[in-house]
Amino acid sequence: LLLGGLPLIGKNAAYTPVDDAFLLFPDFTESNRIPLIINEGVVVHELSHAIKHRIIHGENRLPIPLLEQWESPALNAYNSDDEGIADFFSSLYCNNPDFIRLSIKDKSLDRDIAIARPFSQELYDNMQEDSLGYNPYPLGSAIASWLYAIGDDETKRVQVAQALVQTLINLEPQLNSDYNLHVLTQSLINNLPEDLAEVGCNLLDERLEGTFREGAPCAIQ
Repeated sequence: LLLGGLPLIGKNAAYTPVDDAFLLFPDFTESNRIPLIINEGVVVHELSHAIKHRIIHGENRLPIPLLEQWESPALNAYNSDDEGIADFFSSLYCNNPDFIRLSIKDKSLDRDIAIARPFSQELYDNMQEDSLGYNPYPLGSAIASWLYAIGDDETKRVQVAQALVQTLINLEPQLNSDYNLHVLTQSLINNLPEDLAEVGCNLLDERLEGTFREGAPCAIQ
């Protein structure tokens, strides 16, 4: 579990760019379940954090949002993107949109990205919270769900993943204190093949609600 690139201690696994290291907590397991530290989805999730950080921030241990001391809404949006992207890559690698369920059966842990998840007003309002208490996973799951739904088979999802990597490569100049969800979504649309870009725009239009809809036309370039 990460907060602004920094680990929150818990019985889980995490990547921390500050030390450029994985943190593993081996005492967490449930009877007849795969321990988190050997759940390949969890491992790929944390590896995705590391790769994303290296693509955008290079050898700098602190990400730009922390270096520039962004206000909470922008920092929370960035952290939610981080979790959503990692869940998408993990689900694609494992061919399992609910890989966490292999380790944790708690019904309150709702991370299945095959479920259509709207960008609701509640998610937007929560994003305004102080970053120290913000939970990036609900919005992250909505992001991952959108990414996963753009492609309706493995080949198309690989194309989405390739476009997402290119999006991350080009993202650094767009990182500033006004960062929000639409920076990521529009950047991805710009890198998708035209047919998938149209699907992505239509899905986004269907799922954006409330304040998320403000100033967010989806443009295919």
